[in-house]
Amino acid sequence: MTNLDELKNLSPEEKIRKLKEIEEKDKKEIETAQKLIKESESQIEEEKRMKEQIPIPQLKAVDISSLFTPAEKQMYATKRYVRGEEQLEETVQQEQKRIEEMNEKEQFFHELPTEDLYNIQKDYEQVETDLTQEQQDNLYTVQQELYERRQAMENGTYKPTNEVVRDILSLSEGVHRRLYRR
Repeated sequence: MTNLDELKNLSPEEKIRKLKEIEEKDKKEIETAQKLIKESESQIEEEKRMKEQIPIPQLKAVDISSLFTPAEKQMYATKRYVRGEEQLEETVQQEQKRIEEMNEKEQFFHELPTEDLYNIQKDYEQVETDLTQEQQDNLYTVQQELYERRQAMENGTYKPTNEVVRDILSLSEGVHRRLYRR
C-alpha cells in the first residue's frame, strides 16, 4: 500500500488516481469482511439448530407439572422457548425505536450545512480519548453525509454554493483518513 507521504509528491491527477485505487481496495476488503461475517452467522445459526435437535428426555413431557425439579422445569422452558415471544416482541420494539432514532439523526445531519459537518468531523479528530458508541455513530453519520456530498459533487448532481464548500468537501476526506489511521 502506498503511504500518504509519498502521495504528496505526486501530481494532483496521479494523487487522485492512487487514492481511488486505495479506496477501491478498501471497498473490496470491506465486502470480503461482510461476506465472511454472513458466512460465520450462518454457521452459528446452523450450530444453534443442531443443538436444538439434541434430544432431552424431559422435552417429551407434555405437561410441565410432571417434571420434578426446578432445573428440569427451567430446561423445559428454555428449550421450548416459553416466554420467547414476549422477549422477541420487546426486542423488535427496541430495534424499531433504535432505527427511528438513527433515521432522525441522519435527517438532522443531512440538513446541516457542509461547513458544520466538517467542523463536527474536525472536533472528533481532536478528541484524544476513545469515542463512546454514540459519538462513533454520529461521526460515521457525518462522514457518510460528507462522502455522499463529495460523490454528488463529482457526479455533477450537487453544486456547492461557493469554492469554500468545494474545498471543505475535499479536506473532509483527509480528516476521515486520519481518523481511521489511529
